[in-house]
Amino acid sequence: MSFSSNNPQITNQLPITINLPSLEDQREFIGYLEILLRNISNTVNSKTGGLNTLNETVTGDQYYTEDNPQSFRNVYRKTFDLVNLNGADIPPGALGAIAHNIDGVIESAGIYAHRTAITGEIFTLVYPDIYIDSTSIFFNNPFGVQLTQADIVCNYLKN
Repeated sequence: MSFSSNNPQITNQLPITINLPSLEDQREFIGYLEILLRNISNTVNSKTGGLNTLNETVTGDQYYTEDNPQSFRNVYRKTFDLVNLNGADIPPGALGAIAHNIDGVIESAGIYAHRTAITGEIFTLVYPDIYIDSTSIFFNNPFGVQLTQADIVCNYLKN
């Protein structure tokens, strides 16, 4: 029994072409199913969710716990539309802070901002131009041009 489709394009995707051995040879069939299920589990467990919503989501990433490396902590993500929160484009050299309303942030798992300037330049900023503390996101427009788009992506661990 088999069915076919396109091969995966990314290495952490599962193939969707499956050629199962004959049901008559149960050992081979069971062994194949075990390998298939192991591959499915490994792929699902290593997959990172790509949702960048304005609401808090669990990304699928996990970090070890220092006192027990076999215990893991979830990574959360929240994206902020800085231009919308500001009510206008971000002027050159602007410094500011906005409340992030995230309870229990204890550690960063990557915080960055994708920005577009009025000149059409597209770039990414990280610390020290963008960072958070327990209550706010701090941002800086280090360029001498106005920003027409600024999305801050916060990946973090929390209590």
